[in-house]
Amino acid sequence: MMIRFSERSSRVFQKAYEASLEQSVPYIGTEHILLGILDEEDGMAYTVLSAGGADPARIREAVLSLGAGKTEESPEPVDPSDPEAILSRMMPRTKRLVELAAHEARKMNQEVIEPEHLLLGMIRSGESIALRILASMGLNIKMIYEQVRQGTANPPGGGDGREREPSGETPGETGAGSGDPAVDEINRNLEGRAKAGGTGTPTLDKFARDLTADAKEGRLDPIIGRQEEIERVMQILCRRTKNNP
Repeated sequence: MMIRFSERSSRVFQKAYEASLEQSVPYIGTEHILLGILDEEDGMAYTVLSAGGADPARIREAVLSLGAGKTEESPEPVDPSDPEAILSRMMPRTKRLVELAAHEARKMNQEVIEPEHLLLGMIRSGESIALRILASMGLNIKMIYEQVRQGTANPPGGGDGREREPSGETPGETGAGSGDPAVDEINRNLEGRAKAGGTGTPTLDKFARDLTADAKEGRLDPIIGRQEEIERVMQILCRRTKNNP
């Protein structure tokens, strides 16, 4: 079954790209997708998020504040109507979000990916800046997932009229052994993809995570009072005669 993006989803990507430009960062993260989803005020995703306590103005302020104080030059603009150009700007986790959105649409026998599927994919993709922001506002992520999924699988006046069984999936748990082979395959394919533009180290980009880049982008939690543990990890990693699995 061919899967395509709806006009609403295309607008989400364009708004996400515009938000990344406004933040002066060279990538599109899950937080930018969240802003794009919230910009579609006539959709179910917006309605459910708003009813759950999401404040679009506060979320926008929180996202843009992540780039406050950056002195880097603005990234070279691309054509926002070119899907490949937008995809090239996406972080690995954002690409996984899109793959999981397609997976959600397929499970519902739907051929068009809507913003609601993108929100489901965001939740299924697990820990991300977007989910941290929503959680900080007190939103019940699992409840949002169930409400959006039920509404998307059985749209008013649409669908095939069949009542669908609950998925039995726990939102956010998409790592190894998630219980869904398709999701596991998506994770294997996308977990280590290189950041946009490549870094000249494709093998490392595929199998490792650039913690230095994550630190620069403010994506790491602070580590306080763990000096002894950090030194111990450094000792283990610096061993020359033993394996470091």
